[in-house]
Amino acid sequence: MNKKEGDLLAELNLGLEWKKQAERLARYFARPLGLSEIEYIDGLPPFPDKPRKYEGRLDIPLLVQPPIPNRLSIEKIMDILGFRPPAGPSRASQRFWGAPSEEGIEDWADGTFRTPQVPYSIWIDNGLIYSDRTASEVRTNLAQFERPATVIDGVFLYEFIWLKGQALPRLSFPGSKVGNYIPSIASYSSEERNRYLGGAWLSEGGAPVVTGVEIKIGVLPEISTPVKNEPVTRPSINRDIELFRSGDGLGYPRLPGRDVL
Repeated sequence: MNKKEGDLLAELNLGLEWKKQAERLARYFARPLGLSEIEYIDGLPPFPDKPRKYEGRLDIPLLVQPPIPNRLSIEKIMDILGFRPPAGPSRASQRFWGAPSEEGIEDWADGTFRTPQVPYSIWIDNGLIYSDRTASEVRTNLAQFERPATVIDGVFLYEFIWLKGQALPRLSFPGSKVGNYIPSIASYSSEERNRYLGGAWLSEGGAPVVTGVEIKIGVLPEISTPVKNEPVTRPSINRDIELFRSGDGLGYPRLPGRDVL
């Protein structure tokens, strides 16, 4: 295979990955946002171009649906995706999960990134780049083309990598804060709806995750149908795994830790 053919294959694989992620997000979030799935997908951005300097570092393309004021809360997003606080949560995870507004999930104040209020796309790592550093160290020691990942980035990183059958270690997201904590996510069970969301002290909490500074911003169409406060049924996990693995040529690097499938 020559370079031109290889580039074409990579482009086709990336297009397939975008389609899979876009269709999945539409199944989850179109109805809560009062949109049809087609309207929702039409507002999603493409993946950003991938600079050569990302190669071997930021290799995971990701669509992200952030919270939207008065339309989609962080609690609703996590509920739809199956994240739950642990039984007998620590003070940290209590503050993360049921925090009052003044101690809710926020972007790290000293960082330059502010989470958009519309869908966006990024290239992200899986905690391998800076696995030997703490989250607080990563905040101030990044390559110029990187930024600390937020917990919103992390929720969707977990969702899509998990569906590819990868192992899921505990990861931290130094681009966010919950009070004085850097939030982290861990998975301790293979049960579909038993993922753990918690918080950690600044110097602890799992491998820090970073993303590239390149970002594509989508649009949010106006509501076309009344929003009903109805539960969104999470599709069968077996069907999702089959869907995401079929025809997938991206070959994500394997994560350290325990397999959950």
